[in-house]
Amino acid sequence: MRKYLKYFKIRRIEVYIFAKQSAFDLSVEEFPYTIKEQKLSENKTRFFIEKDGRVIHESYLYLDVFLLGLLKKRRNPVIGDCLTDSEYRGQGIYPYVINQISNTIVDSEKRAVYMVVNQDNESSIKGIEKAGFTKYAEIKAKRWTWIYLNKTIRYLNKN
Repeated sequence: MRKYLKYFKIRRIEVYIFAKQSAFDLSVEEFPYTIKEQKLSENKTRFFIEKDGRVIHESYLYLDVFLLGLLKKRRNPVIGDCLTDSEYRGQGIYPYVINQISNTIVDSEKRAVYMVVNQDNESSIKGIEKAGFTKYAEIKAKRWTWIYLNKTIRYLNKN
């Protein structure tokens, strides 16, 4: 029972929404890894890099994220839940992977790609900006289950 109670707590969220409207050329001479793709469901695809049988980076692409409904952008692709193994951080893996995923979508589907990041996650923000994303909005709210309360939305670059 206790493990389910965590889903019913009110949580404070303070996030930036980043958007990418067009493909971006991230200057990398030669990327030494292969990005693999694994479709997990209709809504979720995993992109990952393995080295010596170990996952050193993974990012997920979601086709519907409830939070973007606050911006009237629901059912738009969102890259999230990205993680690079601590041994491989600082090598440009994260921006390269999210750039490749987002460029593919922008080129093939002709629509924007979004990312949601906590405002205090400075290293992730640097990687997102390096991959050609721009800050679109800032959301502050309290979330209870799937309901957002006391929400404040500030658009930073509404195109």
